[in-house]
Amino acid sequence: MRIKDADIITANFIDITKKIITKSPKLRYIISPASGYDWIDIKSATTNGVKVLNCPTHNSNAVAEHAIGLLFSVTRMISSANNSILNGQYNSAQFTGTELGGKLLVTYGYGRVGKKIIQLAKGLNMKTAFINSSTSKKETSILLKQADFLVMCLPLNQKTQNILGQEQLDLMKKTAYIINVARGLVVDQNALFKALKNKKIAGAGIDTFPQDETIIKPNQNINRFTSLSNVVATPHIAYNTAEASDRLGQELLNVIKSCLEHKPINVVN
Repeated sequence: MRIKDADIITANFIDITKKIITKSPKLRYIISPASGYDWIDIKSATTNGVKVLNCPTHNSNAVAEHAIGLLFSVTRMISSANNSILNGQYNSAQFTGTELGGKLLVTYGYGRVGKKIIQLAKGLNMKTAFINSSTSKKETSILLKQADFLVMCLPLNQKTQNILGQEQLDLMKKTAYIINVARGLVVDQNALFKALKNKKIAGAGIDTFPQDETIIKPNQNINRFTSLSNVVATPHIAYNTAEASDRLGQELLNVIKSCLEHKPINVVN
């Protein structure tokens, strides 16, 4: 194993498992070159005295802008309208959209991305609110009932997996839209599909699917969502801008430097 003598490792698109951690006796730091870190075995790292760090700031603006982009796309049926033009049709009457101004946008998560989404939404004259770990169950239920748009932008962990499920979806308006720029597994996939198919909610913009299903083969879970006319899906591109990539390089260097100086920043465990 190439990393067995490493003090610091940084890796993406590979699972950092208990086996890798335990077979690397010199390992002190694992750095995720991303804001997420759900592919790293945090429990094993902590047990073995290894600090896990991430790069949480570089793509916040990109993800927030993509969330708003998905909002526009799904509420104004931009993808469907574009496809109709490509197919030689020109029928504006069939694409009656929904305006954002004056509507309530609720973010499920209030970190860097959530705050930026709310800032952008206010610029569109939207009402805003948020749900986070401090929000009571009663307050959460009230906001879910009131939300015109619910944007999922919280980290994936054991507490947040399937945090938006059948019970929560049943509280929402039939005119409500859901945007997911978090992780696929924060939403119960079956419950969301059922709600969309049966028009229990108006639509969804989805940028992320469960991690083990992001490789299209074809993929049944992704395909069933994209077959619905009230869904706009993108292949996990919210983070992916030229500017975010530039910022990531500098942020990653800063995190590595902090480890070398024994003053680690952005520690998540």
